[in-house]
Amino acid sequence: MYLYKEETVRAYEEFASKMANLKVLQKVTHESFKKEVLACMEYSKGVENIHPDEQLPLSIQNMFFYCLKSGEARLYGHSKVTIQEQKDRLFHHKNKQYQWLLAEAYEIYADFLESLYACAGYSDNNLWAMSDFGSISCNDINGKDLSFYNVQASKKKDRPKSILNQFRRKFPEIQNVELDNKHGINLQLTLSLIQNFRHIIVHENGIVKDKKVFLKKVLTEACLYNGGNYNEKYLSYINQFFGGGEHANLILLLEKSHETDFPIQFITDRLGNFISLLVAHSALITEELLKHLISSLKCNI
Repeated sequence: MYLYKEETVRAYEEFASKMANLKVLQKVTHESFKKEVLACMEYSKGVENIHPDEQLPLSIQNMFFYCLKSGEARLYGHSKVTIQEQKDRLFHHKNKQYQWLLAEAYEIYADFLESLYACAGYSDNNLWAMSDFGSISCNDINGKDLSFYNVQASKKKDRPKSILNQFRRKFPEIQNVELDNKHGINLQLTLSLIQNFRHIIVHENGIVKDKKVFLKKVLTEACLYNGGNYNEKYLSYINQFFGGGEHANLILLLEKSHETDFPIQFITDRLGNFISLLVAHSALITEELLKHLISSLKCNI
């Protein structure tokens, strides 16, 4: 039993380390962005007194390719970027990097659930559905090592959703906390939102084609869809991760500043909050599994 516990803890620690690295990458991206924006501002100050009425370009570039047959250089593009255009590009680029960090965070989370599910079946066969074992006979299950459970977990249909639902069935406290927690957030909605964001980021360039269809899918998966009569609380929660105006369908993960009556700056870290919630949810499942293992150990003493 101690071996089972060690494998479970190891899986969580490996997961947490990967997620912590994403937070480091987020900070690197943020600091790099600040330096580039400051450079634009400094350039703007340097030229405004010389040409106050002109939109001077920050950069002018010609793009060439070399013909495969002749080897000669041929022009295929030209770019003339003003200071404001460069700032807009920097914001867009930062948001794009944040989108891919979120996509990676979800994939790490999904892989962790698979690893944890393998640990669960390895430690207690009763935590798995019989179909998870495949065509192997019951008599042959005993004595299988962790690698067998890793392979079988990777074959489970509709994972990680099916894995998560099995954990919820075996450990009801998981769903209880998902729906009623100290953050006041419906975690089932958050997980559905992140999963669908990941799909849009990977396959649709981070832009939702049909917002209405997207909302229905997210809310339905979280068991919150009510025939199109959206709960304003949930709708507001989802919309905070989209831009405004022409960017209304763009997944927006940049930090958001808020005005306050105090001489301090209040910022919502949209990407950071998503990463933290994925870690918190993973910690919850791990704790419930470990609690079960400890309880089983005591019963066998």
